Amino acid sequence: MSVGAGSLIETFLISLQRWRGVASHFNEATSFDAAVFAAMGVAISLVAVPTVVLAARSARRLQTLPSRSLAIRVGLALLVLGQVVVGGFMIAAGAQGAGAFKAPHALVLHGLQVLLVADWLLGRTGLSQRLRTRGVAAVAITWVVLVAVTLAWAWVWA
Repeated sequence: MSVGAGSLIETFLISLQRWRGVASHFNEATSFDAAVFAAMGVAISLVAVPTVVLAARSARRLQTLPSRSLAIRVGLALLVLGQVVVGGFMIAAGAQGAGAFKAPHALVLHGLQVLLVADWLLGRTGLSQRLRTRGVAAVAITWVVLVAVTLAWAWVWA
């Protein structure tokens, strides 16, 4: 529940700021902008805490197919990475440099979705579970490399 609420609130606040024609992040130009940015931080905590808990819980045996377990574990690890590492880099870069981290930020946030869709698509092929798990692993490795490359690129340009 808090993940959905936090995501909805943050998306609304970002949209509000963009609708107003002002920067959505790192914007403290007025007291209203500062309050919106602070509220975004609170909304993200509603997402971050349960994500870390879910990632920790996923380390235990999941009652699903091995390919899906792999997709869930790697996807949640990417979400935590996104919150801790990419989010930390964005905060450190501040208003001037945070934009460079948009690509790795998007990749880590959507990795879980990509991996679960890959598992679902592979499940429609009739491949054995062993080959399906290898397929998910190949997508996961590719996604992690893409995150690393875009993160390195962003670090250079921030």
